[in-house]
Amino acid sequence: MPYPITATFIDEITYDITPQNWGEKEWIKDIENMQNAGIDTLVIMRGVFYDKILYPSKHFKDKKSDYKDFIELILNEADKRNMDVYIGLYISNLTWNDGDYVTELKENEFYVSEILEKYNHHKSFIGWYLPHEVGHNNYNFVPVTTGLIEILKRKSPEKKIFISPFYRDKDIDYPEPTLSPEETYKEWDEMFKVFGKDIDCCAFQDGTCSLQNLDKYMYQTKLLCDKYNIEMWSNIETFKRLDGFPPQDLETLKAKIEIAKKYCKKLITFEFSHFLSPQSMYEKARQLNAQYLEYYK
Repeated sequence: MPYPITATFIDEITYDITPQNWGEKEWIKDIENMQNAGIDTLVIMRGVFYDKILYPSKHFKDKKSDYKDFIELILNEADKRNMDVYIGLYISNLTWNDGDYVTELKENEFYVSEILEKYNHHKSFIGWYLPHEVGHNNYNFVPVTTGLIEILKRKSPEKKIFISPFYRDKDIDYPEPTLSPEETYKEWDEMFKVFGKDIDCCAFQDGTCSLQNLDKYMYQTKLLCDKYNIEMWSNIETFKRLDGFPPQDLETLKAKIEIAKKYCKKLITFEFSHFLSPQSMYEKARQLNAQYLEYYK
């Protein structure tokens, strides 16, 4: 396949993006769309978030789902198409049980056991995604991450572990602190000293960095990943960080891809179904799909 983006997040428990209200038929069709665009890896962002859940659970009985079993649906389709799937963990909320990381870990003990019991027979299920995303060391990130890794290594040592942090570029409108490329290296080096040896893949979010600074940040990230033998991916965001999250324009997407290809083993996007799908609710996403396929083909 000539297409550079070969993985996508699947964000069915949408938080800040408008739900598309797809049923099973629409999701199956979109996985076909993904495959036609060269995607071979699917990352389910999270299985439980706030009051939502993606599968029937004996433990999380107070959570709601729009599907009978969304995880089973994705794994079944991935099995048929020889795709790989990473399943996102339990995440309570955006501040991880409001700072109570011990409860966050206890709930993930139940979650991981349930997921393995229900889905470990699927050949496509090769790894886990840690949905606790940060740009610097806050929200008890180190004890949360080390605790989650301990659970995953104990219960499924054969599966890979994937994370997707974000940059703190001064040219992007984010709350303090900002971190230069060199400061980003130092900040994550301190954290990776603790748990980096257990991370298999890492994809920083490129939308949290200005295009003019992206190469400098990715250069430092590459040095960092090489130091800890982590496979470096890039999270190529196919949306603009503006009100309403409009799909990205082709020229900016191409520029980000060209920078990332210099450093990365794999390119993943957040995310195909809303922003790069020919059946997206956004007309601009459908147009981007046609332009993207035509350009790279």
